Amino acid sequence: VPFMLVGAGLLLSPVWSYMEAKHWLIYAITNQRILIIRTFPRHKVESFEPAALTKLTRTTRADGSGNVLFAEETRRGKNGTYTVPRGFYGVPDAIRVEEAVVKLRNSGDAAQDNYT
Repeated sequence: VPFMLVGAGLLLSPVWSYMEAKHWLIYAITNQRILIIRTFPRHKVESFEPAALTKLTRTTRADGSGNVLFAEETRRGKNGTYTVPRGFYGVPDAIRVEEAVVKLRNSGDAAQDNYT
């Protein structure tokens, strides 16, 4: 029975991710940071400043939607450390979102130059 539960969890994982992104996540790009706001099951706000935007990758579907990943987070688990990609999932216009992330990342480079 536990094996079947694990299998069911793996099968339902993409469905949960889709539901989460569609209904319970708010993505925002400001002129100073990227925000990921989670509204369910508990309220959580994550903020990424330009210096944290280190791993930019985009995947695009035929309709222009896709994922824009911009950072990685290292976590520790009982089986060791693993990397979790951070970013926007299932956004309608992935190319435009990627351009906005690049613009924010580059603005951070310019701001850093002003302090040196």
